[in-house]
Amino acid sequence: MPKHLILRLEAPLMAFGGTMIDANGPTRDLPIVFSTAGAPGAIAPTLAALRGRGIPAFRSPERAVDALRVLIADAQAQAAARAAPVPAGAAAAAEVQSGSVPAGGPGLDEDAAKALLGRYGIATPDRAACTNLDEALAALERIGAPVAVKILSSEIAHKTEAGGVILGVATAAAMRAAIGRLAAIPLAGRRRFLVERMAGPGLELIAGAVRDPSFGPMVLVGFGGVLTEVLDDVVLRVAPIGPEQALDMLAELRGARLLDGYRGSAPVDRAAVAAALAGLSRLICDQPAIREIDINPLRACGNQAIALDALVVTGP
Repeated sequence: MPKHLILRLEAPLMAFGGTMIDANGPTRDLPIVFSTAGAPGAIAPTLAALRGRGIPAFRSPERAVDALRVLIADAQAQAAARAAPVPAGAAAAAEVQSGSVPAGGPGLDEDAAKALLGRYGIATPDRAACTNLDEALAALERIGAPVAVKILSSEIAHKTEAGGVILGVATAAAMRAAIGRLAAIPLAGRRRFLVERMAGPGLELIAGAVRDPSFGPMVLVGFGGVLTEVLDDVVLRVAPIGPEQALDMLAELRGARLLDGYRGSAPVDRAAVAAALAGLSRLICDQPAIREIDINPLRACGNQAIALDALVVTGP
């Protein structure tokens, strides 16, 4: 005998497989999906009553089955994420748990954004935030040439377009010229400079996370740098994810063969990229004040995946 879900409109009770369920009671957390068929006018009150109690109700069994597939896939993903080990470095995230990133305001500058990423096990280059030329020269000596020099301000989200990134600075004279150029960029507020070690060659990816109004926290990976707009090849998942789900994301990229090396390039350490994605997904879940995180590029070189640029946007 097939099992049916019967709605009694006069009471919040439903018979499901011979078991009475109170739609407003303690068993309401059981997943229920309802489907029916009939004349639109006849079934509309039933569908409206169920939906009013938060129960998905569909006009066809095919759509109900699709909904069940999504529920099962989501439950499996969440169970796998809970069972996944915490990425290296994420234990230090106690300092930046929920509420520690302030809501509103212009967001984090690149140095603060990378410090936050580092607490979740995402590698970032050696760097120094400087307020003047003398500090920048000291950073060049400590880090070692060549370095990248960037304008450091939360007012500028896309530094390259503003002329705020100068690469390959190797001498004191080049540093003086770089700081002079960056000092000429108009800013309303505080101005600092970021002196950063340049990473070695590798494949450039884009990684990100966003707080979607419908689906909640989500994480993204694709090909970055100059390939971002050319290939338009990205994969999305609902966060949190573990390393295994992150590896699945990489395998789903249309250009996944690029990760295995091409034209003599070294293969990408997929495990390192997956660990970064897992850390990123935990970060967006932990920090309700963060609306969006953009890492472009995330350079995969050697056995690391290094966030060369990071943008963190806060807000409702």
